[in-house]
Amino acid sequence: MPKISRHRNYRKTYRTPTRAFGKERLDQELKLVGEYGLRCKREIWRVQFTLAKLRKAARQLLTLDAKDPKRLFEGPALMRRLKRYGLLADDENELDFVLRLNIQKLLERRLQTKVFKQGLAKSIHHARCLIKQRHIRVGRQLVDVPSFMVRLDSEKHIDFSVTSPYGQGRPGRVARKRAAQRAAAANGGEEEDDESPPHSINNFLQYTHVTLNAGPVLPAAAMPEGHAQHLLGREVFQYSFERERKLIGSTGRGRRNSQDSSVVSEDDMRNV
Repeated sequence: MPKISRHRNYRKTYRTPTRAFGKERLDQELKLVGEYGLRCKREIWRVQFTLAKLRKAARQLLTLDAKDPKRLFEGPALMRRLKRYGLLADDENELDFVLRLNIQKLLERRLQTKVFKQGLAKSIHHARCLIKQRHIRVGRQLVDVPSFMVRLDSEKHIDFSVTSPYGQGRPGRVARKRAAQRAAAANGGEEEDDESPPHSINNFLQYTHVTLNAGPVLPAAAMPEGHAQHLLGREVFQYSFERERKLIGSTGRGRRNSQDSSVVSEDDMRNV
């Protein structure tokens, strides 16, 4: 059975300007890009192409007779569609009003512009970020397209998504982290991960017995000569190794600097 690919539409969506370096056009496009927070000039050309098609349809209908069936059928349908998107007022019932449309009216109906005008975003660029990061919905539908054309009846339904941290959703990663820090500070602060190593043989033997379950505790005087000192050095090395392994596992880094590792120095061992 032959494979049926998905239908693709290859129609052009914009038309490049004929004069690439016209100063007046470049200044006007730059102003529109900054005012409406557009990503590139192509978004302006796309709106201009849409406006040109609307004006072309209106001009073709105006060439027909007023009683022509095509004009009577397509003329009101075109104006009804433009009124639905807020491009024409309710009292503008002539095709001549379609020819008076400009690019600013179409850019005002973009979702990015509406999010900023309704106060959901701090700036026009912040509005684009909110839309692209899937924080904005229109009715029940989540919309992540800044160039989405908003209808008049859908304009009042623009709000934050129910799953967004700005709405009723779960707080973000930074908010959860700060909340955990405040909760830890309220409970008396975070506890230290590791205890400081003891600096005497008897204390270290007690630490080994309690922490490492090393067996019965004997005082240092009851041990053979030099055995307690050897045991202390061996256990200090084992303690430092275990601490280094825990720190590497918790931070995710490779090796720590020798200045940061807390190992009992030789002077401390001599002073035991």
